[in-house]
Amino acid sequence: MSHHKVIAEVEGSFQTVVTVQEPYFISSGPIFPTPDGSIAFVVKNEVTEASTDYFIRHAGPTSQCQTTLSAEEPIVIGED
Repeated sequence: MSHHKVIAEVEGSFQTVVTVQEPYFISSGPIFPTPDGSIAFVVKNEVTEASTDYFIRHAGPTSQCQTTLSAEEPIVIGED
């Protein structure tokens, strides 16, 4: 992860799967796995200093996912 994108290995190469637009950025705080195997990270707004927790997890029948990761169409956070 960088301050403005999340990179994942897709079919043997690294690809951007999430892009964070300014004034938002991925916090340099801890990026950690949760007990259910998700990866958690925090996106902050550098103007308002508000933050939102995001999780990347494997989809399953009981998952409550808002979107699916795709290297062809990266998720954009902060797009109006």
